[in-house]
Amino acid sequence: MTEVQQPRAPRSRHQTWLLQGLVVALLLGAAGASGQLLVGETVDEITRHARSVKVDLVVVGQRHRASWAAHWWRGSISGSLIEHSPCSVPVVITS
Repeated sequence: MTEVQQPRAPRSRHQTWLLQGLVVALLLGAAGASGQLLVGETVDEITRHARSVKVDLVVVGQRHRASWAAHWWRGSISGSLIEHSPCSVPVVITS
């Protein structure tokens, strides 16, 4: 009987991305860099956590969308973070 492997859970995948980002930040000299995987409404959870631990910076990524309609329909999480965050929010454009 062969064992069936379960697909990796999205939470595990996101935790891996978070750890990879922290490694890069630390290698680039951000000695105090830390991260927290949050679950819930994106902007609400990030801004709540940023306030609670008094962070200096929240770094986010943004993908280019195929059309203005896709951008309009889904909104801009990075734009909302810039507007509501208690600290600076640089946005890294990804492909």
